[in-house]
Amino acid sequence: MVSLFTRPEELRSKAASQVDEIYQALMAVLPELKDCHLGELLRHPVSCEASSSAVEDPISTNHVCVGDASMTVDPLASQGVHLAMTSGLQAAAAVHTLLDHPQDGAHAMSFYVDRQQERRRLYVERTAEMYWQVAQRRPSLFWTERAEKRPEPVQPISVMPLDPEDLIQLCHQSALRPTPILDDGRIRCGPALHHPNLPRPIAYVHGVPITQLLASVADPLSYGQLLANWQALLPGPIAHQTFHSLWTAGTLVRA
Repeated sequence: MVSLFTRPEELRSKAASQVDEIYQALMAVLPELKDCHLGELLRHPVSCEASSSAVEDPISTNHVCVGDASMTVDPLASQGVHLAMTSGLQAAAAVHTLLDHPQDGAHAMSFYVDRQQERRRLYVERTAEMYWQVAQRRPSLFWTERAEKRPEPVQPISVMPLDPEDLIQLCHQSALRPTPILDDGRIRCGPALHHPNLPRPIAYVHGVPITQLLASVADPLSYGQLLANWQALLPGPIAHQTFHSLWTAGTLVRA
């Protein structure tokens, strides 16, 4: 069985025999099959819409949409199973909260909606960039209509590495705000770090509350001492990686 992708406009209002012809014509030009003998079709090809889609209300007090029922992504992204499993885990936490901790039900639904929208946005952007990359070599409508170049990544405020004595502080745009967070299998409202350059709020790093890490920079602190404090809470490589990520995003800056 071979799955082929084409523009929806090529198949709309086509009879079964015409779909057969389109399928066979596409098969005939595939470089991977140029040395193969193609026999007769055993059955008519089936066509279906495969574009990304998402429901507007994936969760309420009496329903939850999981996997493809919540959203689908372009099959060329090859992430459908991963996204379905992730949504299943997040949905389980949301349902657990709705049933056993109804006082946090609104937080649970907000968390689930935000995560689904975030995932869809991320993979729509990634897939559009993938189409853009291919469109540079194959400028057909199938690729160019769906192509979009992603913006350049955020540049670090300052260049690493730092001197151990350099003073570090939180950027003025960084803030701890009450946010729906996943905590021990349920959703509750808790403090999370927000900053315009962060893809999502951060509540925990390797199981450590972000509030414990940021307590070290309530006042300006040297880079060396900050890392030492974090390494008392996190494995060394994780402490360095966390600092680098927050520094690159501009969440931490020189004092």
